[in-house]
Amino acid sequence: ELIAEIHKVSSPSPEDPDNYNEQCEEGSKVMLAEMLIERLPDLPGARLGRGWAGLYPVTADHRPYVGPVDQSEPGLITAAGAGGYGIQLAPVIGLIVADWVLKGSPASIPGTESLAPTPERNVPGTHTAAA
Repeated sequence: ELIAEIHKVSSPSPEDPDNYNEQCEEGSKVMLAEMLIERLPDLPGARLGRGWAGLYPVTADHRPYVGPVDQSEPGLITAAGAGGYGIQLAPVIGLIVADWVLKGSPASIPGTESLAPTPERNVPGTHTAAA
């Protein structure tokens, strides 16, 4: 059994995680099948099986949230929204979280204060690129 995937963003606005379409769109299946046939033309007995659609955990500005959720609770730290890069970013995100918990700011990596979640960062289309 060959398991393949394709990432596709089909919604310009955030989805409701409690109510979203979990069905794989027909166009996505066709696109994936065409890519597989191109790359594996001699795959014997190949056929499309089942499909699934899920949510991709990214923030509006496509940078992870790392920092205090609310200034009134500085010990409540979040590390979320890294999308497909979370596993690669885990060591540095862990360091930033440890700094927030132990030092009250991300002292080890200057400039990462901008990763703290804010209402402004959560509005699609209103963000600017940051270092």
